Amino acid sequence: MKKRFITFAGAVGLLAGLANLCAASAHAQVASSVAVRNVDEKGRSPYMQFQAHPCPGRGNTVCDVIFPPVPAGKRLVLEHVSSSILFANNGVRIAGLLAPVEIFFFFPVHPSSPTPSKDPIFLVNEFTLAYFEAGQSPIFHLVVNNGADTPLVTSTMSGYLVDLVQ
Repeated sequence: MKKRFITFAGAVGLLAGLANLCAASAHAQVASSVAVRNVDEKGRSPYMQFQAHPCPGRGNTVCDVIFPPVPAGKRLVLEHVSSSILFANNGVRIAGLLAPVEIFFFFPVHPSSPTPSKDPIFLVNEFTLAYFEAGQSPIFHLVVNNGADTPLVTSTMSGYLVDLVQ
């Protein structure tokens, strides 16, 4: 019986020592914590812009949908581009994102079901990763077939803004 009592007392003492050690460790962690701001968090400054743009008429094969410039002190991280291109006839040859310094992102163009008026619709829906600095404007660039009617282009770009001023 005495042996069990000594073993029990030793176990209680060991548990008390561990509890004291854990409490001291937790207190040290709380005392040394530093407040941190995650300035690059996507949710802090989301970006989503929509543009509807009628392109030039017959004879022009290029259409640029120009989005607003990036605000001063910010960087735009563009993550997604979608677009709907409505024609009365013909079609799209090239679609993509025109970035600064002559960089071009090509996007596949998918034909969709015609509208009730039988006008064909072409769609772009792409994840991407592109960066635009303050003052630069993202451009959705479209090249259409020769003789195409005036297309109506609607585009949405989304991502987030990073604050460059710390």
